[in-house]
Amino acid sequence: MSGIIAAPVAASGVLTATGNFASNDTVLIGSRVLKFEATPAALDDIDVGADLEASLVNLAGVINGDFAVGEAFAGTLPVIGLSAVSTATVLTVTVDVAGAYGNSMDLREGVDGGGTFSITTAMAGGTGDLQAYIDSIISGAQLNSEVIEALAGL
Repeated sequence: MSGIIAAPVAASGVLTATGNFASNDTVLIGSRVLKFEATPAALDDIDVGADLEASLVNLAGVINGDFAVGEAFAGTLPVIGLSAVSTATVLTVTVDVAGAYGNSMDLREGVDGGGTFSITTAMAGGTGDLQAYIDSIISGAQLNSEVIEALAGL
């Protein structure tokens, strides 16, 4: 019987801003280009909020898929596999499933007309392999068939 390996950790990245976004500023996340606009007019357009905090809330809302009408263009979809939280000046993006593979996901600055934001941490910090972790739990413990089936389906 082998031991249980360390639980995997999800990768995350950080965008830090010193001032509000301007129209045409873009953030590249995964394969998506999210663009700030005074009036969102196309898919992946995000409303430039009244201040930086509101803009970051709108950006987090698009990533998470929980934005309100007017905060992004209607029909814009969430960024699958990622979640985000924002504060007054910082947006933290985290991969939904733990593991080292998340370190290679794209998070970078696109157009920054005012020079007010930067990616202060690219996607990093992800460690381990979720499947290997589950396998180590299964092999390291006597589990009933229902638990094994549930773990195998993750």
